[in-house]
Amino acid sequence: MIGEEFKGEIDKDKVYYIPTGAPVPEGFDTVVMIENCERIGETIYVEKTVFKGENIIYRGEDVKRGNIIANKGEVLRSVDIGVLASQGIKELSVYEKVKIAIIPTGKELKRAGEKLDDYSVYDINSYMLKSLFAGFNYFNTKIFEIIKDDENALRKIIVENYNKYDVFVISGGSSKGMRDITVKVIEQFGTPGILTHGINMSPGKPTILSLCNDKIIFGVPGHPVSSYISARFVMMPILNYFAGRRDIFENTIGKGIVSIDIPSKHGMDDFVRVTIEDEILTPVFGQSGMVSTLSSSNGIIIIGDEKEGLYKGEELEYYGMI
Repeated sequence: MIGEEFKGEIDKDKVYYIPTGAPVPEGFDTVVMIENCERIGETIYVEKTVFKGENIIYRGEDVKRGNIIANKGEVLRSVDIGVLASQGIKELSVYEKVKIAIIPTGKELKRAGEKLDDYSVYDINSYMLKSLFAGFNYFNTKIFEIIKDDENALRKIIVENYNKYDVFVISGGSSKGMRDITVKVIEQFGTPGILTHGINMSPGKPTILSLCNDKIIFGVPGHPVSSYISARFVMMPILNYFAGRRDIFENTIGKGIVSIDIPSKHGMDDFVRVTIEDEILTPVFGQSGMVSTLSSSNGIIIIGDEKEGLYKGEELEYYGMI
């Protein structure tokens, strides 16, 4: 019987039908699946070899006393929730979702759907970054209005939302012109302030990292490829740490062979978009403003700052595209 105790008498010299999930009565130690049995009259014929303990899960066999079923800093998956539920755990303490404000800047920017003129371009980064963060269920992200290279407007939008968000991402605010405005605004929001203004990486060199009291403020380049690389490989580990994750760095997903020589600048980590086919890595070249070089790639390789490039035939680990 499922969900209740069997109170009748059991003859151990007989076989009994038992539904899936029901407790096995004391004195029995094996269950045969009904599709492996045939009943003829009052006799049950078992049509396969049966081993003691078959089709039975013993008490404590699945999860033993003292087993760790959820580690601090790990993202709970659906299967983890299932294990927790199996132990009658109704709730547990988790970190709050990290609230991220994306602030696009640039007088040339237009929202998707608006009409362009000869001097404007669509805002790409805000939508791309929000979509990137949406792939992680511990982030809540909002895109704010476009700031038209106006120091007062940028400061005002941060002030008004300072206590509502944990992280501010100023998109386009690290490029020449707007960069000075961004730096000036960031410096008004507390200490230690700007931690670094430029990173030895390509693309993504103009990235700004700052900590203003307890608020993280990033400045990411306006060029879409630079923005994506900066967000994924610089911002994401920091955001993961802030969210409480234990494994903050992304892992590579495989190894491949470089199909041609790839030049690189010594002293700078070079993030190269590649296509991967049969573990052959072919670079996708293009300027950092060409967002299609991201969508036409299915992987990224990193040429370390100690190198001046890669030779055809070298083996290298690669990251997938997300």
